[in-house]
Amino acid sequence: MKDSENSSDAGSDENGRRQISRGEGEWRDILRRADRETARFLGFYEETFRAEQDAAGDRLDRCALAMGWHLGAPEEGDDDSGDARGNAADFSPEQLPGDSLPSPAVPAPDFSAVYSLHNLPECIAVGALFRFARSRWCALWKSPHGAKLSAETAAALSETLSSAQRDMMLAVDAEDALEFGLAVCLMKNAHAALNRHFALMEKLSVPKQDQACARASRELRCALMDLRDVCLRVLLDARRELEKNARDGEA
Repeated sequence: MKDSENSSDAGSDENGRRQISRGEGEWRDILRRADRETARFLGFYEETFRAEQDAAGDRLDRCALAMGWHLGAPEEGDDDSGDARGNAADFSPEQLPGDSLPSPAVPAPDFSAVYSLHNLPECIAVGALFRFARSRWCALWKSPHGAKLSAETAAALSETLSSAQRDMMLAVDAEDALEFGLAVCLMKNAHAALNRHFALMEKLSVPKQDQACARASRELRCALMDLRDVCLRVLLDARRELEKNARDGEA
């Protein structure tokens, strides 16, 4: 990395974040923690289906609350430029009545302890949602209905899912680096990939009589809709920042 050549600037970047050199062991622990948090979000997300709450259309908000991400609006004077932003893309909804998901079993991770893309709430949620989607696809691939899909369609389904995840992660990274224009471009790409994925899914015919596959197909579509919801939340937030910057430039 070129930044390491200038030791005088190694303490912080232009956004004021600490950039402390960490060893392989420390980063391995950070990655393990991110995996645990992703698995925890996934557990809450799967619970919404077991509890038959998916019809309410508030899965993301319920999971965010269960994760302890209800940050609310930043207080005056708080530093909201760093790792625990309280904006729309951080899933900070109002407490919903009748929320039946359990409270966080462990304290929310300290996102300010070390900066890493893996620690951002958006990336944890996105990673969990794609894991969920792929698990449903695994069930469908093994069924006689999935076996009827052509190799070309199967490859396109895999490619669109992978490209959507890549661009969503990169968009979150761009937004966190205050590159809001890039975040908009990448999220638009991800949203388009998800739309193509939906179109390809029309080639998968699952009869209602096959209840297990029908349920997997329905839950898969719910997860894809929630991923599109994440796209729209980040897009909205990034566009607001772009408009704010434009107004500030004109002032």
